[in-house]
Amino acid sequence: MYSERRFSLFMACQKNHVEIVKLLLKNKADVNKCTTEASPLCFACQTNQVEIVNMLLEYKADKVDGPSTWVSPVVFIPKKNSEIRLCIDMRRPNEAVVREWYPIPTVEKMLQDLNQSRVYSKLDIKLAFREIELSQKSRDITAFITHQGLCRYKHLMFGISCTPEMYNKIIHQVLEGLPGVNSINDDIIVHGKSDEEHNPK
Repeated sequence: MYSERRFSLFMACQKNHVEIVKLLLKNKADVNKCTTEASPLCFACQTNQVEIVNMLLEYKADKVDGPSTWVSPVVFIPKKNSEIRLCIDMRRPNEAVVREWYPIPTVEKMLQDLNQSRVYSKLDIKLAFREIELSQKSRDITAFITHQGLCRYKHLMFGISCTPEMYNKIIHQVLEGLPGVNSINDDIIVHGKSDEEHNPK
């Protein structure tokens, strides 16, 4: 038996009394910081860029008012539906990010834990990375430049080299001590040998 639902990491932290702290990214002091100018943008993409940046400022990012020690370029990738996707080139900032190398769950490991279970539920973590807020000190390294000025992310984002491991570390802290509960990527699998074993979880 299988079912699927949406899941809020923030609500789970509150329910399990897990302290929610702002994530601090550790940086190497000996890596030279870099800045760049805005990449050339074709005329046809300008309208889409304005819409994308405005959406980011509404939910994920804020404007940089003063000077920034890190400024990464952006690349706009055309999508099949004629829209464009904003991608930030984080290669230089990633040289300064100190990774923890926290283990990331694999499908093989999860299948071992699911052995003999017959009832399953999959919880899709709502918004995933966007629920993990970055500390003020960690936001500068995410700064990027567009034709509308400098912006920076407020939450954990794709492109930072340590994002998957830090995300999984927080998920494991939330789920620690819960038998029959596994996580992989942005999904949580709840399983049991019967409805009686599965449902209380």
